[in-house]
Amino acid sequence: MKKWRGVLSLLLPVLVLGACVTKTTYKVEPSEPGSTLLIGQINLDFTGFPNDYQINGPHGKGLLLRFVDEYGNRTSVTAYGKEALFGFEASADSYVLSSIEFSNDRVSATIDMNWACDITSGQVNNLGMVEGVWQAANNTLNLAPSGGHDALKKYFIERYPESGWNGATWTNVGFYAGR
Repeated sequence: MKKWRGVLSLLLPVLVLGACVTKTTYKVEPSEPGSTLLIGQINLDFTGFPNDYQINGPHGKGLLLRFVDEYGNRTSVTAYGKEALFGFEASADSYVLSSIEFSNDRVSATIDMNWACDITSGQVNNLGMVEGVWQAANNTLNLAPSGGHDALKKYFIERYPESGWNGATWTNVGFYAGR
């Protein structure tokens, strides 16, 4: 009997703690009905940087994108996950992607941008995939939308099946030369 008490005294905390832990998944939810989401995916290929910077090659995750709305309000958003998603709840009708920043433990690089997009209130505004090449020689970034709207929507719905955004209308939007 003493043997079982010892085993139970060891197992009981594990069983109690195990019962208290619940599996949670990240939910992307609108803050209120009629909210607006701007979402996209990014992948940049860095070339010509010194090898010790450990930056050459494709990057998406960890890029910091800075947006400015038509009223001058600034929003910064970091691309996350292996899919390099970025997104934020929007409150204006148009935004300019004003800069993109990359940093690791050896280098930090920022490039100014002037890409605008108009969005529709109360909908998910899908930028799709944005790809580019960041060249060290002259610190330029050749950026271009590459479609992928349907793939991004499909991924989002599969990854976040319970999200309130899935019931909203999805509109494909794109960038153009800024104001």
